[in-house]
Amino acid sequence: MKKQYEKIKELKIIHESFSKIDYLGVNLWNIMAPSIYHWYENKYIRKNYFPEPNFKRMFGFLLTKESFKISNRKPGKILTSFFIPSENKHSKLHLQFVKSFSSREMMKIYNKDKKISTGNIFDILYLLKRVNKKKLIDIFGSKKEFIYFILFAYYNLKQIKTLSRIVENIDPNGYLAFNCSGNRDESILTQLIANKNKVTFNLQHGTFSVLNDFSTAYLIYENMISDYQFSWGKSSTEIIKKYVSIKDFKKSILYSGNPNYYDMKEKGKNYLKKGVFFLSGEIFKDENQKVLDILESFLKNNRSVKISLKSHPGDSLDNYSFNKKLFISIRENLEVENILNESDFMIGYNTTVLFESLRYGIPVLQFKGKISDLGAYANFESFINLKTFNLKFRKLKNIKLLNSVIKNQKIIYKNVFFQPKVGDVSNNLKKIIFGKII
Repeated sequence: MKKQYEKIKELKIIHESFSKIDYLGVNLWNIMAPSIYHWYENKYIRKNYFPEPNFKRMFGFLLTKESFKISNRKPGKILTSFFIPSENKHSKLHLQFVKSFSSREMMKIYNKDKKISTGNIFDILYLLKRVNKKKLIDIFGSKKEFIYFILFAYYNLKQIKTLSRIVENIDPNGYLAFNCSGNRDESILTQLIANKNKVTFNLQHGTFSVLNDFSTAYLIYENMISDYQFSWGKSSTEIIKKYVSIKDFKKSILYSGNPNYYDMKEKGKNYLKKGVFFLSGEIFKDENQKVLDILESFLKNNRSVKISLKSHPGDSLDNYSFNKKLFISIRENLEVENILNESDFMIGYNTTVLFESLRYGIPVLQFKGKISDLGAYANFESFINLKTFNLKFRKLKNIKLLNSVIKNQKIIYKNVFFQPKVGDVSNNLKKIIFGKII
């Protein structure tokens, strides 16, 4: 099955250069691919200015490197990595996945801080000798962007050296990544530990997308390099199969479930008075704004309905234009679970919360956009403009139709979130991992 970098000229040329570089047994393309795809999406799909190639970041690549700290350091344990801030919901999910592992069974590695380090300056010459400079400059569009990515690659070589020494010292018997497809350090660790013939695993960190057009989300499928990929359930596995053939992806897909979603709550009587719009990631800024425009028009004519807003982690509502007086509140700091628990309906586009909200017995209204569509296999109540939003909202006002929608969503929920027959999700995960390692 063809990958995006095999089908798209610009990505193919960049891939040809960086995939040839194996540094201490670690392939550079797997590490750099998320940033390359992000660059391509901004420049060629969304036609936005790519903001990253600034001199401050370039000097950072040249003069610094990351350091790490490890808890429960002792050879022979499983290693897992926490490279996301502890207050982030993804980091909290990761903790729930591994809560059944004792300190005798698992080591944890964290980002510590950045240190001054020029590394080995000859590594830059090493990179320049192995890439096609003329082709890359033409593709990136400027010498500045070319230099930016060379320095970024150099920075990653320093990270490979650092993590290689750590792996040699701690000698883990396996590695559990949270998102090695999109996290550079986790990609490095996965490759280093696999090179020692130790088993590697990757958790599902968010709902997989059904993609209608190119987006950075393709990396989730193309960069699956662990021996085993955990899946929340049947739906996720079916999505993976749409993009990754058995021939391409020789690793096994294992059901893990999601420790935050194990039972469904009953909403009771629902008068659709209070809703919430969960904005998607910053790369979906255009779609977020379209939904805000639709909701603004809707609220002007439906004053009895209140809708609150929740931005995606890493984005901010300050990046959008809307009439704050029409919305009941801005829910920037409230936990997702608390917001859903007090809501009568949920609105979204491309966010995991579309599926998380199913636990709370409330109807989901999904905006249909062009880039990707999480609900293509889930039959959510969808809308494309104000007219269709009004139609779907009036439909849900009918109690029989609303109950039918909730019944259908319960089926979706069970397919999305696998439930172990014995024990909870974390204990089930532990049992599977030890079964593969021993």
